[in-house]
Amino acid sequence: MSGHQDSKGKLHYAWIVASVTFVVLLATAGIRATPGILIVPLENEFGWTRATISGAIAVNIALFGIIGPFAASLMSRYGLRRIVLLAVALLAFAVAASSFIRSPWQLFVCWGLLVGIGTGITSLVLAAIVVRATARAGAGHPVGCKCYWPACIPSSARHACHPSRLA
Repeated sequence: MSGHQDSKGKLHYAWIVASVTFVVLLATAGIRATPGILIVPLENEFGWTRATISGAIAVNIALFGIIGPFAASLMSRYGLRRIVLLAVALLAFAVAASSFIRSPWQLFVCWGLLVGIGTGITSLVLAAIVVRATARAGAGHPVGCKCYWPACIPSSARHACHPSRLA
């Protein structure tokens, strides 16, 4: 029996959580990075300066960094699923609303404020919270061993990372 399946042969729930977390992190990283490739098209389309566009991106990056600790607190208090779904909905709204942007203040609100908050919530703090929740469930160190088993073999005796704990 492998560590990917439980005793009944079903896929272990931790792998589903890890997969969903990976997809959310990948999607939000892509959304966070999108304005960088849109600078020249926005300049050409609307005649905005790079300073204006970069200002919205700066707000985005600042909120991305500032929101993390508050997001962790919200996830601990109201639950991971609720907060992540709220953040993903906020990001979906902001991305959809970006097609209606016609002035710089809308760019600041949409890509600076909304995307900054949404990506800040679903940044690396999300991965840390998921790992912490897995550790609380009794699968602490073996979670890393599932992903990096060859690297864990030398340390398996020291950290109790045995195949029997991977199930």
